Amino acid sequence: MNKKIEFIVEDLNNGLSKEEILKKYNIKKSSLQVYLSIAKKEGIEIKAREKAKPKYMQVVEDWNNGLPKEEILEKYNIINKNLQTYLSQARKRGIEVKTREKAKPKFMQVVEDWNNGLPEEEILVKYNIVKINLQTYLSKARKQGIQVISKEN
Repeated sequence: MNKKIEFIVEDLNNGLSKEEILKKYNIKKSSLQVYLSIAKKEGIEIKAREKAKPKYMQVVEDWNNGLPKEEILEKYNIINKNLQTYLSQARKRGIEVKTREKAKPKFMQVVEDWNNGLPEEEILVKYNIVKINLQTYLSKARKQGIQVISKEN
């Protein structure tokens, strides 16, 4: 069988919509129907749309299982905007999408390391900042009521 047909059927069975397949392979709807007809005649299983898991569902499963965002983006060859759209689609359909803790702001990470006794020079290198930035972060934390441990010079 034609490799192109095999790839199309595989993509369809993996949840790509017909519209996505038409675009991906630059084919017309009538050509897709012919390819699918050939595949069926050769005994190739083509999942009905309700059996094929939509891409957003696969993404949500990986998200809920804790796969790092960067790995999801790479695995599905999507950008962050697409990821957010998929998660939103799932929520709108009543599917649970686990929330993730957002990373602490950089200045909070710096303050945490400072308070934990990490030497100033190591902090500067770790966060690729200069001394004035460090002082700004510590000052910002103090203004927000966050305890900043004083260090002896």
